[in-house]
Amino acid sequence: MHQINLDRVITHSFTSMSSLIDEWAEVIAGIQTKAEWEWCYRFYTSYSQCPVAKNHTAAVQNNFLVAIVNPSMVSVNRTKIAVPHPYFSVHIFNETTQDFELGESAAICETDTDCWLHAKHEVLGHSLNFMLVQKNDSLKVTPANSTP
Repeated sequence: MHQINLDRVITHSFTSMSSLIDEWAEVIAGIQTKAEWEWCYRFYTSYSQCPVAKNHTAAVQNNFLVAIVNPSMVSVNRTKIAVPHPYFSVHIFNETTQDFELGESAAICETDTDCWLHAKHEVLGHSLNFMLVQKNDSLKVTPANSTP
């Protein structure tokens, strides 16, 4: 019974937060989204459990927008995003320049289609930032089991 109530509260919370993120995206970054925001929960263990897997279209395979919400009081210095392959670069929204700037990132893959993209950037406590994830075929990928 408690699990059912908790699921309802979480669903309602994410629905409300999605509306807020949509408003903030327009106010902060001038971004107008056409689709609803979807959530990849922190406790998911693979790409296949995140919304980007079910929206496996050419557009998602190439580019997608991520809203990074930091509800804590402490800054975080990196973001981990589930991706279908390692060939992505990240562009972090800079509020000062009002533009997306190339960020530092690296992908770690368990299989050819189940990767985690780690992006290094700061998100202050109690704040939100946006990241554009773009396919980048020119990236050189080193297999995890290779030697330098």
